[in-house]
Amino acid sequence: MKWLAEHPITWVVNGKRVQGLIAIGMPELVEPEDEHGEGEATCTIALDGLQSRTTVHGQGKFHALLMGFRFLDVRLRDHVSKGARAVFPGDVGDVEDPEGDTKILLAMFAPLDAKPADEQ
Repeated sequence: MKWLAEHPITWVVNGKRVQGLIAIGMPELVEPEDEHGEGEATCTIALDGLQSRTTVHGQGKFHALLMGFRFLDVRLRDHVSKGARAVFPGDVGDVEDPEGDTKILLAMFAPLDAKPADEQ
């Protein structure tokens, strides 16, 4: 699999550390382009350590890529709501804010039009 972007991560699930990977694959056309230059496209998503890899579909490569990012956001928030936590590579965790890396990870997927946390 050729990843467009990837980020190694350690998940803390039920008190155990699990090595993982967050990644989004290069969108690929699976149907020939139509007269508008679009066709069905797919994008593979990885949340290794939390769930199996998933392929999302879109109308054209750009739409498949956007659907992939949206899928990552929804699934990450679901796993966090069920107790999974993130620790970035080389980080042992912040004693004062053990949720810090998880908050940072979720902030990466904040809507582009959202107000910054300090303005809400």
